Amino acid sequence: MTNPCTNTVSWRAPDCRTAQGRQFVELFRTLQSQTGQIAPPRKSLVLTEAAPFAPYLSVLEFQDAEVAIMRIMGTALVNRRKIDHTGKNWFEFFAPEARPWMSRYLQALLSTPCGAANIVSEAFDRSFPIEVVSLPFADAQGLTRFIISTSTEVNRVDLSLRGEFKKQPTPNLDGYFNIGGGLPGEA
Repeated sequence: MTNPCTNTVSWRAPDCRTAQGRQFVELFRTLQSQTGQIAPPRKSLVLTEAAPFAPYLSVLEFQDAEVAIMRIMGTALVNRRKIDHTGKNWFEFFAPEARPWMSRYLQALLSTPCGAANIVSEAFDRSFPIEVVSLPFADAQGLTRFIISTSTEVNRVDLSLRGEFKKQPTPNLDGYFNIGGGLPGEA
């Protein structure tokens, strides 16, 4: 998954419903401008710039169709799920029938490269809407293999009401957006 260079890229940001999602998209645009890359280097994301949404941030390293290691999982995500995925294969937290689909979804996000913004319901005893904004980042060799996301509750949630976190079914995700590399399936 190469990381093509670009000149100034003009693209329409998704209509994010949370402040964290909007801030993350704006920071990503700044990093694109500073680096001249559609998928900026992961190291260009300075945590001080990401401080407003760092608790909602996750860094996923895609290794192959069956392995995607969660490198960082923000404290708000750990508290919401009552489990820390850091260092673990993220696909293991999905139902087995959902894993191939999720792998293809992530591969499309990385190989295009493009962003994704979706409202999902995490699988607890009760469901709550979560806005997930995901953007591709490159490694030191320029390969686009990191997905950095913010995952924020759309409405304030009383976490004591949510029950236990369950394996995710196949999510309904279709919110790809063009960040200068096109959209999946475009030739």
